[in-house]
Amino acid sequence: MIVKDRVVFVYDIEIFPNVFHAVVKNTENGELYYLEISECKNDLQEIVDLF
Repeated sequence: MIVKDRVVFVYDIEIFPNVFHAVVKNTENGELYYLEISECKNDLQEIVDLF
């Protein structure tokens, strides 16, 4: 989906005491991004770059 000449991203964010999850979907090509910050995984830089 294009709105004002830009691709629309749809996202869901879940925050728990020890974990942060974000799932982001590119509505143009259907690509999904699964991002997490926890003791097991740290996608902080990817989250900052995407948002």
